Amino acid sequence: MSETYVYFWIDGNDFDPVLFNESLISELQGEICIRKEVPANDLVKSRPKSFWKSKTVIVNEGFPEEKLIELLKLYEKNMAAILKQNEICIMAELVAKYVNNTEVGGYYFSPEAISFMSKLKIGLDIDVYVDDDCR
Repeated sequence: MSETYVYFWIDGNDFDPVLFNESLISELQGEICIRKEVPANDLVKSRPKSFWKSKTVIVNEGFPEEKLIELLKLYEKNMAAILKQNEICIMAELVAKYVNNTEVGGYYFSPEAISFMSKLKIGLDIDVYVDDDCR
């Protein structure tokens, strides 16, 4: 048995997570998160301390990659509007926790799904790991 979660987050130096959240209808509102520390490296010189995170969708059956695309499509117009701002990062997350490594499978994103994410400049982070806490 596995647990899979899909969600996405948005941040950026010109991005106001509170204003973005307030612009959404209540069913789509997420949460404003604060980073405990703001890591810097060669790729990221600085990161804003606050960011916006969508509601997390738990996927117990079916295809989590399809649920992730469905979630992103709910916000398509809102994301398209903020792309005009500089230095916006939109990151889709698929997190799969497996009880043992014999259950681990793959994920398939169709060309249409990849094109949709590319059009909105959405990055994709897939984390797959065995989690003893799932037992």
